[in-house]
Amino acid sequence: MVSVDPSASLKSGTEIVAPSASADAGTSASSSADAGVAVQTSSAVSDVLELPGDPCRPTTATSSLLQGPGAGGLTFDQAGIAGTRRFAFDSASLAFLTFASDGSSVSAPIYRDLAALAGSAAGGLQGLAIDEASNLISVSFDAQGNETGTPIQLAGPGSEGHALAVGPESSLAVWCSNKELQGALLAPTGESLSSFSLGKLSCGDDGARPAALWTEPNFTVVWSRIVHAGTSAVSWAALDASGSVLATRTVLARAEQLELAAVSALADRSLALLVSEGFPAQSPLLLFLDAFGHPRATAYRLLGAVEPWSLASQGAQVGVAARSSDERAVFRAISSAGEALAPWVCLDDAAPGTKFTPRAALFADTAGYGVVARRSDGSAAYFSTDDQGSAQAP
Repeated sequence: MVSVDPSASLKSGTEIVAPSASADAGTSASSSADAGVAVQTSSAVSDVLELPGDPCRPTTATSSLLQGPGAGGLTFDQAGIAGTRRFAFDSASLAFLTFASDGSSVSAPIYRDLAALAGSAAGGLQGLAIDEASNLISVSFDAQGNETGTPIQLAGPGSEGHALAVGPESSLAVWCSNKELQGALLAPTGESLSSFSLGKLSCGDDGARPAALWTEPNFTVVWSRIVHAGTSAVSWAALDASGSVLATRTVLARAEQLELAAVSALADRSLALLVSEGFPAQSPLLLFLDAFGHPRATAYRLLGAVEPWSLASQGAQVGVAARSSDERAVFRAISSAGEALAPWVCLDDAAPGTKFTPRAALFADTAGYGVVARRSDGSAAYFSTDDQGSAQAP
């Protein structure tokens, strides 16, 4: 297992790189990551700019019904693409369904004890699941949601904080075990090709929330955690296509609760991070990292929203889905320069102040975004929008 031990450095906001590596210059690390050295750095996020937010305006996009009121009681909080089909995943009920790109041909809900789910360009889905013995296993499905292949054990009982990213030739599975962020590089069939660790206590004391994604030519892992009582941190790590750790660094640390909600890669290989501030959630914080994990000095607080949910990118902009201060599911397009490109857009049909639990998930689609949103009657709807949350041009 390749590992680095950033435990002490992550607590103090320092940067870890492997020998002979210069993360600042973007060069590759040597293969001896176990002897990682710490270089003292200070947090690069020095300013927070507040983006004003007015009440949302209704989207003009036409929706398709995915699930009727009370049908299974599912509330989808993740969505994505699997080849020519789309999928929506309820991480609380551990169930998902798939559907055509126009919202038709909806599958029946597939119930599996899933801890993470990701779509592949080839058309299938890969997942992490918990078996009857509480082991973490890799599973796979075709685009209709039918399970394929044989489940393969990755870790024993007690894993938590799971994430999964699908690359062109392999996948990266990530989880916490005994407060240590661990993972494995998986073959398309689910077998473990190599394993890694980001060090003892890298999951912090509690509440680790990792995200993984393919950022050609490497995999990227971003995670938040409570380092100790009253202090939280968000960190970044790069792993090459063989699963070797290249570099890690802490990008944000605060004496308050921070929780990573989502991560998305932009066209220039920079990253956008959507973070929740406070407990209970008080506002979404949007920050940008360059391709080597260095945070921009300014982060952006999105006023008008309270709880961040989902993030996707189109070129040099991102779309954010969140819960508004008046209990609506809302969307906003923001440029990589931190400029609001449009007002908040309402994604559900609820009236302001309605006793209703909103939820929405989004993903980047061909010309804009795909959105799965909960409606006021408890049903689930899907619609495609342009890059500002409105109906796509004919």
